[in-house]
Amino acid sequence: MALKPKIAGKTADGAPFLGFLVKPNGIHLQQKTKRRYKARFAGIEYERKQGAMSEADAGRRMESVTAHLLIARSRNFRNNILS
Repeated sequence: MALKPKIAGKTADGAPFLGFLVKPNGIHLQQKTKRRYKARFAGIEYERKQGAMSEADAGRRMESVTAHLLIARSRNFRNNILS
């Protein structure tokens, strides 16, 4: 794997990879990934409240959106969004 030249010098702060920031102390979410997750959650919740989506369908969609975040250190972020 080769890093882009503009990224290579910034690896001390972590290396971005597929929406995550890989650091020596673990895998973290990038800010843009957090914003995208919040927007998707809000969209699913809006559709559910409007009756365009059943409760079960909303649950399945949220499960699939959230599954991507499970490899990162994101428990507190997910709990704050869901509560």
